[in-house]
Amino acid sequence: MGKLDAFKTALDAVRVMQDMATAAHNVELNKTVADAYGAVASAYAEAIELREENLSLKRELESAKDRRALREHIKRDRDVYYFDTLTAGYHVGPFCAQCFDDNEKLITLRFSHEKERGSLQWYCGVCNKTSDSSNARTTK
Repeated sequence: MGKLDAFKTALDAVRVMQDMATAAHNVELNKTVADAYGAVASAYAEAIELREENLSLKRELESAKDRRALREHIKRDRDVYYFDTLTAGYHVGPFCAQCFDDNEKLITLRFSHEKERGSLQWYCGVCNKTSDSSNARTTK
């Protein structure tokens, strides 16, 4: 029996008692049973809220663990980030340092040609930041 199933069983039992009290025409017993039903229903609702909060906290904790593990494998090289080892589900990089530092988002950079200086640059399509590609490695 699950943790919340006990509340359902208690609510069903109190409903049966309430029907019996009504059939016996006992007003005082009927009121007492109604109060008990309200208390059990309130505790049941609170248990559901606590379960949802617990699940939310577990998701937050798992997300924090994932972010911490990610930070252990990503290294900054001047204006960009790279993974120091192959990490499942990710390519090596380069990733935008600003997007990662500000929002912990791994945004892949792409090359952009700057006509004025005639140089190649890293370009982030999210924050529009550019970095001189000569400032960071181009291969892992």
